[in-house]
Amino acid sequence: MINKLLLAHLALCLFMTGLIWTVQLVHYPAFRYIDLSKFTDFTQFHGTSITPITALPMVLELFTGLFLVYYFKNFFFSVNFFLILLLWASTFFISVPLHMKLSVMRDDLVIEKLILTNWPRTILWTLRSGLLLWIFSNGSLK
Repeated sequence: MINKLLLAHLALCLFMTGLIWTVQLVHYPAFRYIDLSKFTDFTQFHGTSITPITALPMVLELFTGLFLVYYFKNFFFSVNFFLILLLWASTFFISVPLHMKLSVMRDDLVIEKLILTNWPRTILWTLRSGLLLWIFSNGSLK
């Protein structure tokens, strides 16, 4: 059971890492090219389309990460969970408000701020993937 949970946590993190890099390098920069007359429709489409793809994995990462901290009482899983909390904070206190602004009207400065402030999330998921792969490869599960 615990091995499946560990594998699921790793898979969720790797999935989110790939997704955030795609969003960072392709999707958010594409906001610059959406015609003004279609921009609010686009942002509504973005919100309703991306939320199911991101929300469930993020919630599952949160709960599996918490379980791993509780079960292993391991420094590395504690760091992993702390990084998850930083991701949640960045998402809900920075990214979501910027998306809310863009859902009302196109603002090139907000688009640039969204791209810039998404870098910490991109880096955090990348760090978590590296950390979890390191944990698994070094047998640091005690």
